[in-house]
Amino acid sequence: MAEEEPKPLNYIPEVILKKRKSNEEWAIRRKEQLEQRMRKSKGDNFTIKKPEQFIREYRDKELGKYGIVGMEDIVNEVATVGHHFKEVSHFLCPFNTQRARKGIAGKEKAF
Repeated sequence: MAEEEPKPLNYIPEVILKKRKSNEEWAIRRKEQLEQRMRKSKGDNFTIKKPEQFIREYRDKELGKYGIVGMEDIVNEVATVGHHFKEVSHFLCPFNTQRARKGIAGKEKAF
């Protein structure tokens, strides 16, 4: 057998080696983030509720103990200043309610 001459090693610049290492680290980190996101989305039973559904559930929970079931009961409590007016007004505070501008004003002109 003939003696083979040792082949010179290919020279790879240090910049390229660092770039490869950082790309590999980035890929591993990104893969872990995606796996965490998938686990989180599969594990949670969180559902996005429509605003109407949220208000309905909140109203039933907060005002149901006072016997106020629907919007008619809320309007009646506010209009007649009923027994649970304070609770209803506290319930309506987060909602930006405004006074009636034209409904109660009546006629402006005599004729």
